[in-house]
Amino acid sequence: MSKIKVYMCESYTTIVAKESIEIDSEMYEETKGMSIEELEEYIEENFNKMIPTPNNNSEWISSLEEELNEMEMVNDKIKNQESWLEFIHPNDCEECDDDFNISEEDE
Repeated sequence: MSKIKVYMCESYTTIVAKESIEIDSEMYEETKGMSIEELEEYIEENFNKMIPTPNNNSEWISSLEEELNEMEMVNDKIKNQESWLEFIHPNDCEECDDDFNISEEDE
């Protein structure tokens, strides 16, 4: 008699898009006069340290990062989904014996 255990594995990437926030380079003292490219780079490097946008009225949000995280989800997508089978063979390793819990009664 032969016994193995088989289980299904799944892998996928979930992408969630949230509402956008419009940022004008004039909103922040440190970004005044920046080009779009400079503004993008600055925000990417500093959004966790930047204060929320001036029109945000929440007293609980302390950074642009938090403000962006709190925005409503507008779309989600699952990509790169794949599945495969994995097998555990009891004779391949000693640890597998615990997974199997094969008793003499089962044999």
